[in-house]
Amino acid sequence: MKQVILKWTYYSDIINVPNDIVEDIHEYQMKFDKWLSDKGSKHNYWVTFQNEEGASFALEFDSEAFVTWLNDYILSDSDEKVTFEVKDIQLSDEHKTLPLLYF
Repeated sequence: MKQVILKWTYYSDIINVPNDIVEDIHEYQMKFDKWLSDKGSKHNYWVTFQNEEGASFALEFDSEAFVTWLNDYILSDSDEKVTFEVKDIQLSDEHKTLPLLYF
């Protein structure tokens, strides 16, 4: 297992990822983005809100969504699963060597 940083607007999480996944982690992020934004995908990350033009839809998700997707879709047949090492941290200099995904 290797660590990966998930960077959000104001916070970062560190996850533990199986070695064979971490090597292509940016490709998995792109696949996740495609799955997430596909209105045919079965997930609960779409939210509805009203504006002057009527109902609109937006995505609302966090690092849990990415971890859940990896575990349920990519690692469904694997004994190794992605786990959280730590949530909501300030990154230090020692973290600079870890792979980093921006969301």
